[in-house]
Amino acid sequence: MPLGGPPLSGVELELIHNWIELDAPDRPSPTFAGKIRSIFAERCYQCHGTDVQQNGLRLDSLAATLKGSASGRVVIPGDSEKSRLVRRLLGLERPQMPHGGPLLPADEIASIRDWIDQGAPSPAADKETLILRLSLDLIGLPPTIELKRWTPSSPIGVRMRTRRW
Repeated sequence: MPLGGPPLSGVELELIHNWIELDAPDRPSPTFAGKIRSIFAERCYQCHGTDVQQNGLRLDSLAATLKGSASGRVVIPGDSEKSRLVRRLLGLERPQMPHGGPLLPADEIASIRDWIDQGAPSPAADKETLILRLSLDLIGLPPTIELKRWTPSSPIGVRMRTRRW
């Protein structure tokens, strides 16, 4: 597994299972393309969008947001407390943002913080898509219904370990 190769060990199967489970959580996390971009579009694009980039900061794409401003990074993936974007939204650094406008509601700031604390993810694949990718990469075929429900101890998991196809 892959075809012609040695069978996967129990450890390898467990790693694959954990990767699928962790990358496709039951509770959807905020993603840039989902909730975060819409917050930025409504409240930040006037000064940090396509037409105007005050202090060199653009917030209209994930790459530009992660790149930061002329003063450096504004998002530290995994650490919202150290991210200058959050510190400015909370008024812990000056000027407080959005500059000259009403403050963001607490739930929107919480969504931005969650997004950053979860590593500032871009749209992630769901569990079914991850299993499809895995199946195509390993055996070159789409997954069966049985594979879609696999765990390392399920019948398909045992076959993957023992290579009985």
